[in-house]
Amino acid sequence: MESRRLAQFRRWHKWSGVIAGVFLLVLGTTGILLNYKQPIFTALGVPTKRDREASPLPPTSKPVRVEFTTDGIVGGTVTLEQALALAKSEWGEVALERAEIRAERNGVTFRFRNTAGAELWVDAADGGHAVKGEYERVNRSESGGPPTLATDWGKILIDLHTGRIGGSAGKAAISGVAALLLFLCLSGFFLWLKPLLTRRQTAANQK
Repeated sequence: MESRRLAQFRRWHKWSGVIAGVFLLVLGTTGILLNYKQPIFTALGVPTKRDREASPLPPTSKPVRVEFTTDGIVGGTVTLEQALALAKSEWGEVALERAEIRAERNGVTFRFRNTAGAELWVDAADGGHAVKGEYERVNRSESGGPPTLATDWGKILIDLHTGRIGGSAGKAAISGVAALLLFLCLSGFFLWLKPLLTRRQTAANQK
């Protein structure tokens, strides 16, 4: 009876390891990519935020003179009220989760996020705008053209690593894997300790 229970425990330990191993493969891979994102993305030709911030403005681009003053924002063609009106025209009557005014390297941007997760970016200088998804980023045009969208691989990696990419189910899965790892540690210790105690008990009884 004792050996049967031990065998059953070994089977639980084995299959828990198989299930946890699949998730650990994802966690380990994304963890390495996040730690060495700059050289890996550079080798793959994927621009990172550091690359975009370090790149000089093209010779054809004109400096954007949009500044914060005590009277508000000056130098742009779009006011906050106009940016809000644009958001309303894009989404209709929706609840906003966040509204921001950001000073960046080459200008000022209005950013609005609705409760569904969509974001609208409006360039205060020329009114150029784009609606980006959760795993997209906005590339501002350096030559006065409209902004463009690109895949945000950094955020994809982070949310894969944390499980957020799957929403509540994804976070629950990662939490479940953490519980499996705890079980593997405890069951592995038990599987090592139980035979050792049995052998010692047997040796003591034979004396």
